[in-house]
Amino acid sequence: MSSYPLWAVKNSEDPLALPIIFGLLAVFLLIYGKKFGYFCLPQERRLFYFPLSHVIFLFFGYIGANFFLAPFFLKLLQRVPYSFFWTNFLVVLCIGLFLYAYVRYPGKPYVYSIWKNSTHSITQDCFQGFLSWFIAFPIVVFAEHLLEGFCLYFFSYKEVPNQTVVEYLRLTQHHPFFLTVAIATIVIYAPIVEEFLFRGALQTFLVHQLGRKIGIVASSSLFALFHYSPTQGLGNITIVGSLFFFSLFLGFLYERQKSLLSPIILHSTFNVVSMIQLLFFTEGVFYAQTTIFCLPAF
Repeated sequence: MSSYPLWAVKNSEDPLALPIIFGLLAVFLLIYGKKFGYFCLPQERRLFYFPLSHVIFLFFGYIGANFFLAPFFLKLLQRVPYSFFWTNFLVVLCIGLFLYAYVRYPGKPYVYSIWKNSTHSITQDCFQGFLSWFIAFPIVVFAEHLLEGFCLYFFSYKEVPNQTVVEYLRLTQHHPFFLTVAIATIVIYAPIVEEFLFRGALQTFLVHQLGRKIGIVASSSLFALFHYSPTQGLGNITIVGSLFFFSLFLGFLYERQKSLLSPIILHSTFNVVSMIQLLFFTEGVFYAQTTIFCLPAF
């Protein structure tokens, strides 16, 4: 992370220039999107629901792998070189196998309904997910700048700590195998798993019980809080806050398209751009430290 605030343009005399630009761009895109019907939701409600027992079961497995298996593997592999990387790899593998078993057996009657319940083509769903990035990105970056500015001003920090996954990705840069695993995890695995859990399962249940608006806000809040980590320190304010705004887009897009493909593509695109910025343009003007992926808690 650079030694100057994320909102500052390097060598610029006006550190507020970038947040103002992103703020104006965000307002313009919101107005433009509303004018052309981007924010219109279909009137009909879903005719299916996701059982609470299944939501609890899925998150019990997900949380259990992150908070119990991770320390177990880390202790088991403590004498193995690169134990931290192997631990993350094994946790990711266990979660993947757990979800695969769920989809194949107890969750089979529900998976197809939450995966896609619309007449849109796959191409349309993917395009809407990609297009939504252009609207969501300036808003998320603007929110991140504001929140970081709040932390830097009120808590007198010279710089806000990085997100845990950002540090993890940096540590893998000189290890081709672990870097490949990290990239695949952040770009493919995380969007599929997290959207299935938080949009497909949790949001579907909450929307059925509480209605669209409250359901989206509630699932977005829980999604953002899941990315809290004690090692991130004050950075949690920036990371959790900006991810909440982005999660609202993910939840809205899922309700709009009635397909998990759209939020998965949006989620993946956001992670790809953030990862490219991190690996190649960490001193750039558009650098943002938020990547949407929850690392195991060690």
